Amino acid sequence: MAQAGRTIIAVILIGIWGCAPAGERISLEYIPFAQDRPIDPNAMRVQVDADDLRSAVGPKVSASINRLGIETRPIESDRPVADYVADALEAEFAARGFTLDEGGALVEVDVETFYNNFRRGVDQGTAMGRVAFRVHVRGGSGTTYYTNVYQGLSERPMRLANGANAKSALELAFYDAVSKLATDWRFFGAVVDAATEEAQNTLQ
Repeated sequence: MAQAGRTIIAVILIGIWGCAPAGERISLEYIPFAQDRPIDPNAMRVQVDADDLRSAVGPKVSASINRLGIETRPIESDRPVADYVADALEAEFAARGFTLDEGGALVEVDVETFYNNFRRGVDQGTAMGRVAFRVHVRGGSGTTYYTNVYQGLSERPMRLANGANAKSALELAFYDAVSKLATDWRFFGAVVDAATEEAQNTLQ
């Protein structure tokens, strides 16, 4: 009888340990920073290629925590974060009159950080979002015209360490990072130079 009891307890423990807690999935939104400022809509082509270097993290972008600060369940993005970054950059290019197509400048994006951490306090906690990505502007010949890293940070007070608060913090950090790229005219100048080089090579 005692042996049967121990067996039942072992089965229960295996079930508890073997079942990962169900997580939340969030969808992120981005509003373009640009105000329809075309650069050269007739000649400039650009292609955006984004890659997520956080491959070990997968879709996880945050985690709920309990009162002791221990992670209880993952919070995941409903889409690859590299796709979100690529869409945001393409929106900025489109707002400035660029044509999103091959045969022009190539903007390679490496997503290095895309995560929100929750921190507990006495009365309330903080949701801390951080986004960072590195861009390389290249011409058709493979020439690198420009490289830079853009980082965005946000801190928001919160009471619940849940997906809604992770979403808000990440969106603010995401917007912060992309807005820095959107106001970097060295970046856009490099894109124009790379696209011009490719257009000239095509005509030769």
